[in-house]
Amino acid sequence: MNPTALPPKRPVPNDAPAGREPVSELARRIETRMLALGLSKKALAARAGIARQTLYTILDMGRDGDDRMPRVNTLVALAEALRVHPFWLVDGLFANVVVDAALAQPQQGDRAGLVRDVTYPGGAMVAPGSHFTKVWRVQNLGNTPWRQRKLVCWDEQIEAFLRAGSRRLPIGQRLRPDRTELLVPATPPGGVVELSMGFTAPTETGTVISYWVGTLADGRPCFGEDAGLEVCVHVTTLAETRAFRPQHRPA
Repeated sequence: MNPTALPPKRPVPNDAPAGREPVSELARRIETRMLALGLSKKALAARAGIARQTLYTILDMGRDGDDRMPRVNTLVALAEALRVHPFWLVDGLFANVVVDAALAQPQQGDRAGLVRDVTYPGGAMVAPGSHFTKVWRVQNLGNTPWRQRKLVCWDEQIEAFLRAGSRRLPIGQRLRPDRTELLVPATPPGGVVELSMGFTAPTETGTVISYWVGTLADGRPCFGEDAGLEVCVHVTTLAETRAFRPQHRPA
């Protein structure tokens, strides 16, 4: 979008003072995402479904002794509007809280979170034998930049067959990914990235899952084996019927 094509911004009555540096880490993270998405405070409040004054209060946390905490549902709404994981905002909320050293836990350096399934959420229907593209939106929730990371398919490479007379019938057909590895773009702490992979559904109907794990360049899991991404779809002829239903358009 060409910024010069936009009309001049009109002042908003009772708008928050502009140009002030955020005091809290939460405010810094919110304003960083606002800048990345090109959102004004007014637009963000509208997208999140909260009052502008509520947003201004959050952005001014810690200023002039104001330490009021936002509600959890408000942070969840803001995370959805900013297209980030809610944990990232919650983590920012408590980043400025000082606790006793004996109670403090070491900060985890490498952490990821699924923001949302952009396409084909869990249980989505696909036609037998069809090809589709799964897109995950993921956020770097740790303090370590992601460099030379990969997303690797961990589906067991085992085919089971049932002998029926002279024929061998496959059991438990799987989703077939276009590739078994996907390079993760360099992503700074707090950064959000979309990862996509094409899959071919089996010809038999049923529910199928493909599981993917983030690894370092040498193949070691970087988030633990239990912190992966998955695609789970229901293969059904109903999806095929819907996919090929003719569209009637007025003449």
